[in-house]
Amino acid sequence: MTTWHILSTLLLSLVFRLVLERRVVLALGENFFLIAFTQYAEPSWVTVLIVAAIFVTSAFLQTQLEYRDSVQDTHSNAAQRGCPAHITRHENEDSNYCIPREAPSPKSNGESRTAKSFHGRVTMFPCDLRHLRRSGFKDDYHHSYLYVGYPVGLRASYSPLVAVEPPFRPRSLLPIKKAWFSIRPEDHAFNGDANLSMAQKLEEFLLSEGEDPAEWPYAYILAPPSVTWQLNNPLSFWYLYNNRKELTAMIVQLQTSYGERRMWLTRNCRTDAPGNGPYCFQGKFDKDLQVSPFTPLTASYVIDSSDPCAAPLDKLKLMVTLKRGRETVINAVVNTTGPPLDAATASLGSSMLFLMKWWWVPMCSVVVFRILSKAARIYLTHNEKELNIQTRAEPITTAIAKSARLSERSLETYFSRILSSLVRSQSRIKSVKYITSGEHCARTRIIHSYQQHSREKGPHCPDEEAKKEGLGQVVFKVNTPTFYSRFFHYKSPFAAMQSELLDDERTRTVWSSHPQEFTALFPCDMADQFSASNPVRTMQRNIFDRHLGYATMLQ
Repeated sequence: MTTWHILSTLLLSLVFRLVLERRVVLALGENFFLIAFTQYAEPSWVTVLIVAAIFVTSAFLQTQLEYRDSVQDTHSNAAQRGCPAHITRHENEDSNYCIPREAPSPKSNGESRTAKSFHGRVTMFPCDLRHLRRSGFKDDYHHSYLYVGYPVGLRASYSPLVAVEPPFRPRSLLPIKKAWFSIRPEDHAFNGDANLSMAQKLEEFLLSEGEDPAEWPYAYILAPPSVTWQLNNPLSFWYLYNNRKELTAMIVQLQTSYGERRMWLTRNCRTDAPGNGPYCFQGKFDKDLQVSPFTPLTASYVIDSSDPCAAPLDKLKLMVTLKRGRETVINAVVNTTGPPLDAATASLGSSMLFLMKWWWVPMCSVVVFRILSKAARIYLTHNEKELNIQTRAEPITTAIAKSARLSERSLETYFSRILSSLVRSQSRIKSVKYITSGEHCARTRIIHSYQQHSREKGPHCPDEEAKKEGLGQVVFKVNTPTFYSRFFHYKSPFAAMQSELLDDERTRTVWSSHPQEFTALFPCDMADQFSASNPVRTMQRNIFDRHLGYATMLQ
């Protein structure tokens, strides 16, 4: 009886995974090993550890499979060079997706190897991070931290230490590593499109901010490296230098534990002489992305930094200050704890000694364990009034959304068809500018109203109703791909838009330039307006049956 109970549970798990995940090899392999160990292995701690290792390995491979396609622009035929943001799209009559029209690719500073000169060297900075809380409740801790700095535009591998912008292998889950540490373009700036280099992403971001990339011909990035092809990267810094190699601006890149990113461009506002103190740069900007439940939502950041390309390199120092008004809430200070290691000139012996000491520090599991342990200690040692815990807010329009999962990308296809059908069958709005998220350079599509289009081409009616003009264009932007999975759980599309678009600002997953008018596109009475003959209703019912019908089986 016990044997059949175990086998039935595992077989049921296998069936569900085959249906829902469609990972035949992974599901068969994992269940085969689990059945073998539970049936023939004696109960012991070794068996438990082996089963746990199988679960962890399978989860890692599933995650790699789930997000593998999200690092590429899955809906565009972009060339190897250039950015999908510079591709103009027009609507296809047979499909809601747009046909990409080739546009000239931006000339990145990193493309010409011979004519390009770099500022700075590939350097490993062993550091110590000290976190001091000054307001609300007192807290202080510090731990080791590792930063890798290199000039933007350089692609090189210094085995066995670090690989800078290694080539992307889309078909390999476990690529062969020539170096233990790596800095990958897909881990920074915009999500996806691993074919883009750091220099191209930098140029694109500067253009999106309305800046001229030629103002800063040199750039140097300071970022934690990745080890297991996964990166929990709280803070990275892009140092921008003018023609005289003077540090005049900085880009601060922040990434949350949920995968959202935010990039701020700030110029140097320090007025005193560079020789006064360890800092030569100061930048200020407002905080508009929630990072921790223990920090206020309305605050600002002040960044003080030394020049990582200036001598002496062993005096690298960074200080991030979180302020609420004039009150200092948190100070986070990064100091080098020893001489940095030049990856280009380091010997094999010095590289191996460095790896023996620092191989584990940037690992994602180590970073996550540190974050969770510190959060648990804070939560258990302080009362609720002191903590003032803030619930998580959804990312705003200026943030870079997390990478879309495979299921979310599939649901987006059906949502876009529903939206296209609704826009085409009305005349109040001429067109909808639909901006998606979760991929590189949020895709933009223009959906036109067929009735409005035919009215403009046809003869003008003399009555006043025909002369009334509707809205020209309504912008609809999805802030996070989580919206697609939420949308199909509501009773009706109108209820979904009321909750996701018109609800509290902290819980909104979408944004629109005209929220009331856009919500009016979706029927509010499912019984009358979404009849069985309506193709939109039929499509939504098919989606529920195909993607979410298994929920009733689990109840």
